[in-house]
Amino acid sequence: EQWWNTESSEYDKAELDVRGILFTNQEALDADTYAERRADDDNEYQVWMSHLNKCCITNISPGLLFIQRRQQAIDDSSNRNGLSFEHVLVPKSAKGSIWTPQNSDAIRFTQRFWMMDGQYLS
Repeated sequence: EQWWNTESSEYDKAELDVRGILFTNQEALDADTYAERRADDDNEYQVWMSHLNKCCITNISPGLLFIQRRQQAIDDSSNRNGLSFEHVLVPKSAKGSIWTPQNSDAIRFTQRFWMMDGQYLS
């Protein structure tokens, strides 16, 4: 919790809260595909598969985590010094997943949840 608290004078009359959003692909990868993509060779693939099996991981969806530290007025009673967190599934489009370079569909999708008209959503 201390990483979002501050003793700076600019925050003396305000409370802080933190908003987080985890964006993941709607379609998860199976563990085998994930291990193949992460490994540089057969030995590393076996290490990945062993690790995933030990952790009972059968599907994986990499994600993007956005965290915003916000200042609020002291009289605002909503979520003072707290963390609000949500998980959002990003649908695959014809241009790929959220990891596909220059996928404008994924960029627009994440912006819709994170920003609106230049103002952060609350």
